This record gives sequence, structure tokens and C-alpha cells, in this order.
Amino acid sequence: MTSLAPKIDHSKCIGCGICFFVCPTNPKVFQPCRGLSWVVHPEACTGCGRCVKYCPVHAIELVPLEHAGPKLPRDFIGEVVIGKLIGKVKQ
Repeated sequence: MTSLAPKIDHSKCIGCGICFFVCPTNPKVFQPCRGLSWVVHPEACTGCGRCVKYCPVHAIELVPLEHAGPKLPRDFIGEVVIGKLIGKVKQ
């Protein structure tokens, strides 16, 4: 793993989901940002930079892990992903 992780500028994010689809890691979490924003669990980031490269509005940068945002417990991530899939978590 790397010590870098993606940080999203939510004022720029348009919720297109491209970052989600180009990310090679499995642990992803959907976090609302103006309705739609895909965010990778920071500790799972490999630092490949694909999300940065493909973001059409340049809303993502790789930063040191400690500046990437809150670290979410894996149990919470599972609950959010499952909740989204069954429609129990509101956007």
C-alpha cells in the first residue's frame, strides 16, 4: 500500500462516478456529495492515480494519507455499501 490517498474537492465534484469505475481497488464506499460522489476508502488506495487522471473536472488529488479525509471502519463501509444496494441509506 502507499502513503497517498485521493482527496475530493466536493465543490468541484459533479458525481459522474468515473473515479469509481477506473479504480482497481475493491473496498469502495458511496458517500453523498451534492447527491452523488464516489469515494475510495483511503487505506485501500494503491496510489495509482487513475482517479486523478480521469476526473473530468479535476476534483481529485493524491495527498498524504493523513490528509485524505476521515478513516472509516470497515464494518461501516460494508453497512453503507449494503444499505445503498438495498435502498436503506438515503443520499
